[in-house]
Amino acid sequence: MKQEREIWVRTGDHIRLDNHTMNTVVIPVPESPVRFSRGTSFFSEGPDEGSRETRVISAIDQKVVNYFSSHATLPEPANLLEVRIEDPALQESKLEVETENGTTEIALIKEGDAWKAEKKILFVYGSGSSGGGDFDGIVIIDITKADEIGFQQKVKFTAGNHERELGIIDFLIRDPADNKYRTVRYGVFKTRTPTFKLVCPRVGPNNIEVILDDGDDATADTVDITRVVDHAQQVTEYSDFPIAVKDTSRRVKGTWEEKGERPRLFHEPPPEGELALFIYGENRIIIRDKTDHTVLFRGHFLLYLDDRETISGRVHEEDIVVIDEAEHPIARDHVLVDFVENCADHDIARYFYALRLRPRGITK
Repeated sequence: MKQEREIWVRTGDHIRLDNHTMNTVVIPVPESPVRFSRGTSFFSEGPDEGSRETRVISAIDQKVVNYFSSHATLPEPANLLEVRIEDPALQESKLEVETENGTTEIALIKEGDAWKAEKKILFVYGSGSSGGGDFDGIVIIDITKADEIGFQQKVKFTAGNHERELGIIDFLIRDPADNKYRTVRYGVFKTRTPTFKLVCPRVGPNNIEVILDDGDDATADTVDITRVVDHAQQVTEYSDFPIAVKDTSRRVKGTWEEKGERPRLFHEPPPEGELALFIYGENRIIIRDKTDHTVLFRGHFLLYLDDRETISGRVHEEDIVVIDEAEHPIARDHVLVDFVENCADHDIARYFYALRLRPRGITK
């Protein structure tokens, strides 16, 4: 059976089609006057560097949003959508956002020669999704869908005669505890060879780069796994991702440490090869659009295999604190969080997300 593959092309592109693949060539329609933009920070809730046009955005688990509310924190700017209608002759004064759960109307206000949605938009999904949470200047829209992914993958926007679809992007790993797919953002998973879904509609699969690293900007560790993932359609599923590849493989490229606290090269390599892909402890996935190098998605997560094993986070700097006149070294920029016994990994992850605590180590 031939593999199905979408190939997105633009005017002037030269493409090569594989005879062993069922190719669908997609020529995007001209851009609509409906324009989407979001912030650039995927972590901080504070002032952002500005906005950037986008074709995709991520939704947030409703339970995380509930934590935001209880801890008086805000969603990260990269997940807050702004909508503009660049048509000075537009007669409508409202924007309609159509989902499978209903239609939400948002007022439009004039801004120069364009119209702008009065509020930013936050998409949520999951158990208890009902527009919960209360943030000034933000409207919350539920896109929950009862399938393995958990949310609808496209959202339709209408203003007057103008329409446009927005894609919902995420990288989901199947949780071995209950076989449910969950976002990697701040996730904790008991596996080294994850089964995952890469969800990225509205961006050409051939225009996607998937980068994996150890989550630490201070190390020389970056592995481009685009060819291994082989994203071919709007949703790509990969079962039991390989634990390693040959370090000479043409399927990966990048730089990595041969020695150090968390080396990516196996001392005793498995049959698959010497170069580890997903590693113990903290990992980071970055998804980029190759056409303009825009970061579309970023997520830190932690992998482990044995409840009896402690995985410690990497410490670059230490501080000294004095307790009862005795000095004690502590790790700078680290927080130890103690959860109740038998707390589920996905509940830990939701709390980490709400407080934006990257999971760097674990002991059970």
